[in-house]
Amino acid sequence: MDFLNPWWRGRLEEDPHLAKWAESPVRWIPKWVYEVDLTPFSLHFLLGPRQVGKTTALKLLIKRLVEEGRDPRSIFYYSCELVSDHKELAEVLREVARLKERWGVASALIILDEVTYPREWYRALKFFIDQGFFKNDVIIASGSVSMYAKREVETFPGRRGRGRDYVLYPLSFAAFAKLAGVPEGADPAAWRSKLAELLELYLDCGGMPTSVISCLTGRGADSQTWQIFISSLSFDLARLGRSEAYVKRLLKAVLRTAPSPVSLSALAKEAELTSHKIAFTYLNLLEGLYILKQLFWVNPYTLEESFKKPRKIHLQDPAMYSAFARWVGATPPGPR
Repeated sequence: MDFLNPWWRGRLEEDPHLAKWAESPVRWIPKWVYEVDLTPFSLHFLLGPRQVGKTTALKLLIKRLVEEGRDPRSIFYYSCELVSDHKELAEVLREVARLKERWGVASALIILDEVTYPREWYRALKFFIDQGFFKNDVIIASGSVSMYAKREVETFPGRRGRGRDYVLYPLSFAAFAKLAGVPEGADPAAWRSKLAELLELYLDCGGMPTSVISCLTGRGADSQTWQIFISSLSFDLARLGRSEAYVKRLLKAVLRTAPSPVSLSALAKEAELTSHKIAFTYLNLLEGLYILKQLFWVNPYTLEESFKKPRKIHLQDPAMYSAFARWVGATPPGPR
């Protein structure tokens, strides 16, 4: 475990993620790094699309705490990509408990990165929480958004303390513009030309870190980002046992109908699905995977949402329109 925790040896700079971040010509620190609650006991889940920067955010949190004077040996990081099932994960947690006792650590931060990789990972974590091994600690478990689709997060009732769910999204346009030199809170009228130029760039690049860096360093949109969206979705669908064919047909229908409001029945017909119930199920699945967002009609007087009226459907990141349009053989909506 020590090779994954170079800060134990006073070698924070040897961490590969932090080294890569420090060398990047464009870099930023997600707000989550300063907003996460580190009061024991907490079991937090950090969610987000693959390649959105969850591991880097976790390492930046460690960097912040070490530089603020926290004992480096009270911070335990482990990448769960290295273990296959809950039994192996239990061995990792036993080692953490042993090291805590040996070093006299009263309160630790335990980070389990990509915790969904081991089969039935939640069994090991629940056992150690129930046995009181980490009652004075903060645990942060990161993973793909399929954790929610598989309802794995729901297996911890009464076991999360002050824990919360945090979601790391692709960079917003406001954050993108700030990285490009537009001051935060700047008067839009004074920056109109620059903002218009950046908006065109953002619509091509989106907010995934690799693409943002590529665009802001003059290399243009990163085509690898498109493949990340597609391969990540295919991976999640395979793990969940859901139909990739249904998803492709539904996404094609969404791209054809956006940005106009569309009913479930009309969407099912456009996607050549046999029932609006299938469209409903897969729309909710894709929303749970943070691929798209459904915007429902709101009564302007009561502010109540109507789930029966046609809804607008948008993808979560601008680059997703180009990526999924290529995947399903459709044309992205609007001028590009």
